[in-house]
Amino acid sequence: MKNRFKMSHKLYGIVLVSLFCQLFFCSKNKNSDSSTSVLDGFLYSMYNAFQPDSVLTNTASLITTDYATLETKASSFYEAVSTYSSTCSGDYTSLINLRENWKSNMAVLKEIELIQFGPAIQGGYYERIDSYKLNFLSNPPDTSTINSIVSGSSTIDSSSVASMSKLAKGLPVIEYLLYDNGSGSSDLSSICSALTGRRLTLLTELVKEYHTNALNLKNAWDKDIGNFYTELAGAGKKGGYFKSKQEALNILITQINNEIEDIIDNKLAYPTGISSSSGGTIRVNYIESRYSGNAVTNMLNNMEGVKKVYTGSGSSGVSDYIEYYNPPLDKRITAQIDDVITKIGLIKNFDTSYQSTNVSEVQTAIDSLKVLRAMLTTELSATVGGAGTQTSSSGDGD
Repeated sequence: MKNRFKMSHKLYGIVLVSLFCQLFFCSKNKNSDSSTSVLDGFLYSMYNAFQPDSVLTNTASLITTDYATLETKASSFYEAVSTYSSTCSGDYTSLINLRENWKSNMAVLKEIELIQFGPAIQGGYYERIDSYKLNFLSNPPDTSTINSIVSGSSTIDSSSVASMSKLAKGLPVIEYLLYDNGSGSSDLSSICSALTGRRLTLLTELVKEYHTNALNLKNAWDKDIGNFYTELAGAGKKGGYFKSKQEALNILITQINNEIEDIIDNKLAYPTGISSSSGGTIRVNYIESRYSGNAVTNMLNNMEGVKKVYTGSGSSGVSDYIEYYNPPLDKRITAQIDDVITKIGLIKNFDTSYQSTNVSEVQTAIDSLKVLRAMLTTELSATVGGAGTQTSSSGDGD
């Protein structure tokens, strides 16, 4: 399909070039140098203009599907917590089920974490679902507020939860309630004993609001409701979110680069004391999903999301764009994404028990991520120019 598109594109180009050349040479005069430059520019544009329509359409479809999946899982999670009941007599099946629901929701969310444009930002939905992505230095979740609410007497309902800080809601806080009893214990018996009364009521209301935000994101992209799908798939329409198809494609590449930077700087280098901004201090309380020990799985899912947008998940992706201009670079990027996934998967004890003895595994993953970053910025820029190669990070993982 890819080659057939290129062939038809170039055949069409030959016809246009032929017509252009006839007009060009018929009117050729003494200003031949200037005329030749015009022809050179025309030829360059003709043979170097990638058409991103299929990439944008497929990516919009992938995102829309992922948000629909997230909403379905969020709905199941809310149903599970609404019917939760445990006698804490040694059978912790119900509690384990809640934890598995949380992990299942996080897996989908982390794959689409890199999509930080459109409804995710405009509606503030993503930040209310997962405050870590945009506020990791604030060290979410805000456990002090949660513990205060649980021990207090204020009403816990949808209205009160809606008014709470973004650091005190969403999946990071839900994780805390499922993996910590409020006093630092994480074993099933301690959690089960604590998960009653106001604590259980708060958990239920938090999952309910999470489902509402997941539903809002799903509806915002749904073709029959908010239809942001069409904004991306049909980018470049007058008055639309994206000024051009190229701008939309550039934004997708930027999202990939930003996700790579976030993993390097925020999820790996800063908590482990590797980055210069950390001052060499290990801060395990800044590790994502530290209560459940899910940090490595989160990053693996982040990279699966990067891979999905890059390769198109079996259809058109950013890979098509880079392969069009530089096939060897495209192959190297695809292989490097897999290498990063392998290296991240080798990291051990990446939770509150992390110690400097594990630093080599983290550094190896960072080094692999940096190679990928260079390919998608420096090397890509040399191939297609500066478009789409910027990131929002200072790259402090060095």
